[in-house]
Amino acid sequence: MKQKRVGKKVLEALTNDQIVHLLDEVFTLSGTQETETLLSNLPADIAGPLSEILRPGKATSKKIVSDKKHLEKWRKLWRRWADIESRLGDEDGDYVAQEHDWEAPYFDGSALAEDMEGIAKEMLPLLEKTYALGKEEDDLFEEAIFILEKGIKSYPEWMGAEYGDSCHLESTVTECLLRWRWLASNSALTFLNEVVRFEDELELMELDRGAITDFFLDLPEEDRRKIYEHITEHQDDGEWCGRLDSPHSEWHQIHHALAKMFDPDAHLDACRRMLEKNWRYGLPLIKELLKKKDHAGAEKMCEQTVASFFKDGRRREEKMWRPEGSLLIAAPMYTGTSVEVVRLLKDWIGMTKKLGMATRTAALSFQLVTYQTPHKWDKVKKAVQQTDLSQVSHLIEEWQMFAVDVSLRYGLSHDNMPSDCWVKWLTDAGLDETKGRPWFSGKLKKWLTALGKDAKKFKNEARLVHTLTQDLADISDLGKSHPCLLEATEVSEGEKRNISSRRAWLGKMGAQQLVPPLVGCWRKHVVGMLPDPKHADQSRYEDHALWLDLVRELDPASFEKILDQWREAHKRRRNLWKALERRGMR
Repeated sequence: MKQKRVGKKVLEALTNDQIVHLLDEVFTLSGTQETETLLSNLPADIAGPLSEILRPGKATSKKIVSDKKHLEKWRKLWRRWADIESRLGDEDGDYVAQEHDWEAPYFDGSALAEDMEGIAKEMLPLLEKTYALGKEEDDLFEEAIFILEKGIKSYPEWMGAEYGDSCHLESTVTECLLRWRWLASNSALTFLNEVVRFEDELELMELDRGAITDFFLDLPEEDRRKIYEHITEHQDDGEWCGRLDSPHSEWHQIHHALAKMFDPDAHLDACRRMLEKNWRYGLPLIKELLKKKDHAGAEKMCEQTVASFFKDGRRREEKMWRPEGSLLIAAPMYTGTSVEVVRLLKDWIGMTKKLGMATRTAALSFQLVTYQTPHKWDKVKKAVQQTDLSQVSHLIEEWQMFAVDVSLRYGLSHDNMPSDCWVKWLTDAGLDETKGRPWFSGKLKKWLTALGKDAKKFKNEARLVHTLTQDLADISDLGKSHPCLLEATEVSEGEKRNISSRRAWLGKMGAQQLVPPLVGCWRKHVVGMLPDPKHADQSRYEDHALWLDLVRELDPASFEKILDQWREAHKRRRNLWKALERRGMR
């Protein structure tokens, strides 16, 4: 009995590193017979891993751990999960966010999902062995997530935790749940039904749709076939019909992908049926028509496909979109270049050339350039020079208005976006060699003269003035001579996409010579642009200090008068005077 207690005494007496050193020495000194005797006297759960360590066969990267050690790590992870559960419901806890002091706090589902994801990433490699040990229930993950939902419901109603999907679970948490349920299921259909049931029962949490799709499409082929046949058989039933109706539903995506694997004709039928809801469904239809050498049919399908892209599946147009009608970059859902759309436009151009559709070929060629590189003005100019756009000249004008919109950050739907302004004149001068530099300089000088005479016009067109100021500062020494002016007109980082082209074209037009009249406009109107401290937001005066500093830079005499007035009118605004002091003004 005394010998049995040696291990515990050693554990209490030595550090882990010392115990490791001790064991290394013991097994170095032990012979084969002593080792065999030791292994025979140990429980299987200790002897098995120890045998692998002492008598390794083939080299393996697999970590050797006993079942108890494995379960110890697994349960430690679940204790961390339980700690998350215990923190839910606390109004001042980790899962409550507040943007500003004056705004109400709210439940932060993304923070909860992030913490769960971190634990799940450590659980996933342990999951299959844990299930095989048979120490956990089949509904382990489902019950754990339901408990989390209960915790979310414990927040006060005014925090909004119970409205909508409060927490979108990330991919690894979803995969853990799916893999555990798959191990617990006796068939693919049982698994499918259990996942659907669980997803329907969730109230405040949502599984990761991409993870569900990937998991089902990665199942063994025979299981995928059974799932496809089951969904197809019930696709007109009420519940399944609703799940399959939206192209964004993971069940629709799973069924559609499985149809491509097991029933190509049904897959193409679904593409035709869903084309208006998802433009990408046109791509396999075009491919099929080209395989049949039906170029006319494929060309028509290209038109329908890009029309769906243009509509973004959100509304119906009385007239179908045509490449001769308007630019793709004018589509409400345009956010950037898609490789698939570029490839589609290139293929479409090839079809129209074979069919002898010259005007459409020209329109599509311009569509391709403006879609691929809308902010590279030189490439657009080259396309205008090389392509006969006489039948679709309005597309050039539409690109020009796109350039105005991006330059001035109005947004394509902005009703007050100017159609006749210096950015438009710049593109006119650059595209039309009969106008060029003299014409542009004359237009800009006339505009600046009008601005200098009209304070209201200067204020109303401030966005145009600010953008021009920043651009001229980049191609001249304006920023060095007037640093406050540069700071006051700085544009946000969010919209600088065509700056390099615009400024390069300004340089070609000799716009640097217009710096003096521009500064003259600012000097005349800067006092009128100065914000009143009475209207400060939350006692923040940084802008007031900046603009007063700009008055000092452009109109020193007015600056002294205003400063004297502020000393009397705003002497109690301590934060204002702190802001002025930071800029060297008192």
